Amino acid sequence: QVSDHTHLPQGLIPIPPFFRPGVTRLSLPYFMSRAAVDYITTAVAMTARHAWKLLPQYRFNPETGVFRHRDDHPSQHRLWLSSISYESGVMTFPSPPSSSPPSLQEALDAADMQFSYASSYRVEPGCHGDSSLFLDPEVERLRWFLLPSEAARHLASSAVTTPPATPPFTPRRYPTNKEGVANAGSVTKQEQLNGECVTTSPDSIPTPNSGLEWRLKFHLPPKNIMKPTIEAIDEYRMIRDGDRVLVCLSGGKDSLSLLHTLRQFCFFSAARGVRFTLGAVTVDPGSASYNPRPLVPYMAALGFPYFFEEQGILQKAVSLGDDCTSICSFCSRLKRGRLYSAARREGYNVLALGQHLDDLAESFLMSLFHNGLLQTMKAAYTVEEGDLRVIRPFVYVREVHLRSFADSAHLPVITENCPACFEAPKERHRVKQLLASQEVLYPRLFPSLQTALRPLMARDRTGMESRKKSPTETPVDTDA
Repeated sequence: QVSDHTHLPQGLIPIPPFFRPGVTRLSLPYFMSRAAVDYITTAVAMTARHAWKLLPQYRFNPETGVFRHRDDHPSQHRLWLSSISYESGVMTFPSPPSSSPPSLQEALDAADMQFSYASSYRVEPGCHGDSSLFLDPEVERLRWFLLPSEAARHLASSAVTTPPATPPFTPRRYPTNKEGVANAGSVTKQEQLNGECVTTSPDSIPTPNSGLEWRLKFHLPPKNIMKPTIEAIDEYRMIRDGDRVLVCLSGGKDSLSLLHTLRQFCFFSAARGVRFTLGAVTVDPGSASYNPRPLVPYMAALGFPYFFEEQGILQKAVSLGDDCTSICSFCSRLKRGRLYSAARREGYNVLALGQHLDDLAESFLMSLFHNGLLQTMKAAYTVEEGDLRVIRPFVYVREVHLRSFADSAHLPVITENCPACFEAPKERHRVKQLLASQEVLYPRLFPSLQTALRPLMARDRTGMESRKKSPTETPVDTDA
């Protein structure tokens, strides 16, 4: 079985990040003032002596090796080009919320106050847990840094012992410029003096239209996609005779695979006496980093009923300012409303979404970890108005199979990189990495999760698990 963790981002692969130590080089040029040199050396000494006291105020991510302050969120530092104004004839923009100290000495005094405050900083019991548990005994001996949980225990009780001060290795010493010149070899000592230089240019360059006719047709999905899809459609009665099904097409591998799969299911269901109409719709949120327009000629070449909806969702979210606490949730709600409107306008009664089993498992863990709720995306449900059904035919299909099909069929996958998304996608990738690492140990992890999630995905109405959320809860979309 192929593990899906090979497709994770480079920073999220399951390799201990502390094997990749970083190096900071401080350069003191000859023209630097004496005051600046004293400031830098004093700051380095203060950091080496007292910076560990700040660790309890940080969260440590063992998958990436990143320390992030508990009160720091990327959305707080978000800058918008729309904030720039030229109404006065010159470029103006909002001032930063804080400014640097007016002098170097005041900066050192402010740092000293922070270290003094950190010495008395206390965290709630269990807030950090035991950060060392993620380390294997074989690699624990290679650790040279202090963890937030250890720093918190040391601040709470001076009797707590800290790791040895002797590092497990010694950094490599590089030769100086003078030594490097002295050790240089002769320029005539070459491994090969004469030889043939072979070009790497191809014999022929394909034209832009080569293979276009082969790509612009419907493809038959493999058995590992069709069989679980048919099982889910039959189990939850997703598609019925006379239905008009509208596929929500974003341009990703999942939605494009769903389009081709449901097209093939049309012939399968017709043999069983169930006939339905198929169409597709795309919502363009107006983001510069996501351009779904290449889908228009692709769908036209397929001769498929297709509706392209445009709505400035991102611009509207920006105009709300601080009133919009979560741009991702806001965008999801507006997209969902636009999809509902398009389906009603064109006479469709079923919306088909492309989420797969991996998505449902990730949503379940995120809801459990952040909100304390046992819920995930629904396989099929009816909206509150009662006139539309939303289905997810891929709830039993693995993401790795969809990716393989999209690659082999050369589907025109469009990458969506929303500039407003920060924490939610990172958290989903982190949960994906967690599941991938566990699947290596337990190969039947996802079949077990599928069995466990069946009662949760079988809910057929919205709002069945709704309740008043606490301010600390993270929004996890389980309806769309």
